[in-house]
Order: sequence, then structure tokens, then C-alpha cells
Amino acid sequence: MNLWSTTILTTRVGALIAFGLCAFTHMHGGLHITEFLADNGGSQLDSDGDASDWIEIFNSGPENVDLDGFHLTDEKEALNRW
Repeated sequence: MNLWSTTILTTRVGALIAFGLCAFTHMHGGLHITEFLADNGGSQLDSDGDASDWIEIFNSGPENVDLDGFHLTDEKEALNRW
């Protein structure tokens, strides 16, 4: 892995951690980022056979949590990319 790939991966991981620590503090449910893969180089294929990046959010609270309006991104210019 070259320096550029390492920098991008570190930035993505940092953004996901910040998202997990800050984004859900006002909600009733206990949401946790339990798994994520920020740079899938083909090691994990999804049901379509694609090597997609992914995130798993677990709700440990008793109530449903509406995630409408929340987004993930890796680009400052596209804040609602996913």
C-alpha cells in the first residue's frame, strides 16, 4: 500500500469514527458503528459480486431510529454522497 492509499484510508477511518461518535448523540436509540470496510480491495465481495465498501450500524436501544437525512461521504463537495 503506498502513502497516498494509506492517507486516504486513514482519512476515511477517521471520518467514520467521528461520524459514529458525534452524529447520533441526540437520538433515543443507542446506535453504534460495529463494522466497516473503508477500502475494499476485492477481499470481500457482496451478493452482486462487487467489492463494495460498507458500514454496519447497530441499534442497541429499544426504539427504532430514523436515519433519514443522515449521509456518509468521502468528498467535501458531495456531503450526501451515500
